[in-house]
Amino acid sequence: MPLPETVSEPPVLVSADQAQRLADVARSQGFALPCHAKIDTGMGRFGLEWGEAADVLARLQASGGLSVEGVCMHFASAGKPGDHFAVIQAERFQTVVAACRARGLKEPFKHIANSAAFAAHPEWDLDGVRLGILVYGYGGRAGLRVRTQPFLQWKTRVVQVKKVPAGFPVGYLSTYATAEPTWLATIDVGYSDGFPRLMSNKGCVLVGGRRAPVVGRVTMNFTTVELGPESGVKEGAGLFQPACTLPAKGWYFPPTIFTGVSMSHRIAREEIFGPVLSILTFRTPEEAVEKANNTAYGLSAGVWTDKGSRILKMSTELKAGVVWANTYNKFDPTSPFGGYKESGFGREGGRQGLLDYCRLL
Repeated sequence: MPLPETVSEPPVLVSADQAQRLADVARSQGFALPCHAKIDTGMGRFGLEWGEAADVLARLQASGGLSVEGVCMHFASAGKPGDHFAVIQAERFQTVVAACRARGLKEPFKHIANSAAFAAHPEWDLDGVRLGILVYGYGGRAGLRVRTQPFLQWKTRVVQVKKVPAGFPVGYLSTYATAEPTWLATIDVGYSDGFPRLMSNKGCVLVGGRRAPVVGRVTMNFTTVELGPESGVKEGAGLFQPACTLPAKGWYFPPTIFTGVSMSHRIAREEIFGPVLSILTFRTPEEAVEKANNTAYGLSAGVWTDKGSRILKMSTELKAGVVWANTYNKFDPTSPFGGYKESGFGREGGRQGLLDYCRLL
């Protein structure tokens, strides 16, 4: 097989036999192939044995076909300062570099630090580093050179949502039955995608930012999760609820945000009392006013803008009992005020609605 004379990622020599075969092919094509050589200093995986590496590289250089531009190694353990075996590996590598230099080989590009070595040993940065797990947000912590935060996400789609009664069996062999009337969602991921079957009846996923347990068996292409008795995603909206502790007594509901809401959704058309926010997007102020007025309710509205003229214009167009500008609900909650349409009548609530803002004479 012919070899390219220029490569974006030079091949890595991991054994004398592999290196000799590459050299033979490159020499037959009349050029020297740029490459790096890996030295096995104790990982026991790939690489030229450190005690023989300098001699092997010298023979390859003399025979032609290869141009060794860099040398590297891999730490078996370098996750904390003072790791004895990591120090031994680094010393062995430097012994190989010195032996190559003594044999007249050109000074190579040296890179030995993986994620663990980079986090704990800045003295081993040399000419370059090869970060692995750190790039994905793992491995850094307090006391080390870097701190990390995981950021990887595995996303799929909810392809079906259905309401089921209590005692409803789920999945192959009916390994799960619902304890109460609830909503189930089928997500488009299964063990053929790498989602472990061990997650059956054990794992959790996030649906709109809210944890939903896996129920029933994970199948080849699909997985079922339980959304709970009430679900804001049944019409296609995304749901986010932060983890929080609610009092055991009384009627409490966690702060909730719905995203991806359209005017056809029930949550966009009905009046909801509680910490629930439905987000609808708009392109122009006129479209925002049109959507806000396109319901049977009009208790209050809010305008957020840096333009005073826009506040005045939109306030006159919004059909709501109270319009707040760049603030919200800064008033006595016991003070009555009316609204539009199904939210009652009386735009400002009369005398009671003015007492928090004015001194009446």
